[in-house]
Amino acid sequence: MGQLAARLAEGVEGQEEARYNNKRRKMTPSCNRNKKRRDLRKNVPECDERLEMDKGQSVDDVVRVAKMAKPPEQFNGSEKHAMVLLKNEEAVTMDHERAGEKCGFSSENYVLGRLIGEGSFAKVYKATSSERNEVIAVKVLRPTSTSAPESDVNNLRKLCHERIVNYFSVVEKPNGLRETHVLMEYMPDDLAKFIKREGSLGPKLTISYTVQIAEGLEFLHSQSIIHHDIKPSNILLRVDAVKIADFGSSVFGNERRKRGKHATTPMYSAPEVSRGTVNDVRSDIWSLGVVLVEMSQGIYPWDVKDKPVALIPHILEQEPPSMDKMSEDLISLANKMICRVDQRVTASQVLSHPHLRTL
Repeated sequence: MGQLAARLAEGVEGQEEARYNNKRRKMTPSCNRNKKRRDLRKNVPECDERLEMDKGQSVDDVVRVAKMAKPPEQFNGSEKHAMVLLKNEEAVTMDHERAGEKCGFSSENYVLGRLIGEGSFAKVYKATSSERNEVIAVKVLRPTSTSAPESDVNNLRKLCHERIVNYFSVVEKPNGLRETHVLMEYMPDDLAKFIKREGSLGPKLTISYTVQIAEGLEFLHSQSIIHHDIKPSNILLRVDAVKIADFGSSVFGNERRKRGKHATTPMYSAPEVSRGTVNDVRSDIWSLGVVLVEMSQGIYPWDVKDKPVALIPHILEQEPPSMDKMSEDLISLANKMICRVDQRVTASQVLSHPHLRTL
């Protein structure tokens, strides 16, 4: 466990590079051909989004110190999460096809590591950046999705906030391949995996995560950005931070999303989004309300198993979610989020809710 934390802290994946470097060397074209870097920081004020733990303290340190003081069953939320993160690091499998692949352009060079996520339009790899001397995440957009909002540098420049995953740059045609790489901050866990492992998060952690997600949405909505796909797997976690990620379905400014081009997730989408009838920032609040209930319950709050996807919006609109494990205050807040769009609260109103302000 200590060796794992040391590798994370140093941002080095030497074993993976050594294992695959020789194999890929002859197969990989020069990294200085057919590339174009679009730097997200150009003409943008500095934005330090990293919330650090105590100086020099690693995730392993958090767990080790906590274990010296008390048994694991008495860990607080952060200590418990740190222990889970370490276990999660050890459980992630390698993507042998691309691990060790070197990529580079002008002032940014990185080596792809293991596959850590995959969706309909992209794969996400853990990677090592030699320029930053740290672990980063690289989202590889498939050729069919290169028109996605995340491939637009002008969109990503707007996402500078402590509750939004930090985007570094966009690389077109790395190594001459017909794909786009989006370089971003690495976060070791996501809310979907955390809920699946731990079940109900309890009121304090649920409220803490709700507040942090709402802060991110408040910022996005102030910039006229609708995320359109808030769900547990798009909420990334670190011991010291919760951040919103994946803007592949988002609407920036006054643009209109092309239906079917970058689909949202019906289980978390507001009914009006599934119908395609309303383009309102409060659609994200419905999704946050569903996430809030799922964090409290430890399970998705509607029974939609084996139901046709086309029926899910109707079920969400007509049937109340299961909230039997929640306090009356949290139920009251959830009901103001999971309701008709004209009655739904905004992100600012969520943050000003009396129950959230008192904790």
